[in-house]
Amino acid sequence: EIITHPYVGAVRYNTGMSSAYEPSEVIRRIQGYARPLNKPVWVDLKGKQLRVTEWANLPDGPIVLNHRIKVRMPAKVYFRGDDCCDLKEVVDGTKIYVDPLPKAPVGRGQSVNILSSKLEVEGGLLPLDHAYIKASLEGGVTNFMLSFVESLVDVGELEEAVGKNILRSKIRICLKIESQAGVNFVNKTHFSVLQPYRLMAARDDLMIQIGGLNMLGALRFIVGKDPNAICASRLLLG
Repeated sequence: EIITHPYVGAVRYNTGMSSAYEPSEVIRRIQGYARPLNKPVWVDLKGKQLRVTEWANLPDGPIVLNHRIKVRMPAKVYFRGDDCCDLKEVVDGTKIYVDPLPKAPVGRGQSVNILSSKLEVEGGLLPLDHAYIKASLEGGVTNFMLSFVESLVDVGELEEAVGKNILRSKIRICLKIESQAGVNFVNKTHFSVLQPYRLMAARDDLMIQIGGLNMLGALRFIVGKDPNAICASRLLLG
């Protein structure tokens, strides 16, 4: 119903959410609805975005993340619903312990934001991202979004995964800016380096990361680099 609605001009699939189907089947099903309506499909890859890999059995076990992290204490962990906890311990880079416990269950695929004076996230594209890239290209989908872009290294990794030989002519990429490091990257990078890519101010995570009072300046940076930047938000749901 959402895809067929006349107000919907394109379809974004969030690969961070759990699905009953393999990537190739997901793409096939979405294309089955979107292609007859000539509505482009965008596949939103998670990259460096921190997400929970399994249901957390709190308080008997840790919250397990999809990337190894190094974080300077003190630090805060934000869950959906504006739920904030203190980060108490990081074990083996991926297992985190918080206090107080989150108000709601912490499920597989849920995104989390960690706020600290210094946070390092190891790695970039995950195996599932690569699987969706492969399935998308085979299924005729050539539009990609990349979450938490913070450097040209992140952009280059996606270029390499897609294939530079077809990139500039056929592939459309949207770079999602969702952190202070992402804003800094936009501010110091000449946009001609990124063309023909498009920027997105992903304001839900971005506001958690930098605070509401800094949002206007960040949005001005992004629009200053890309007048066609997308303003995306879950903030308007309530």
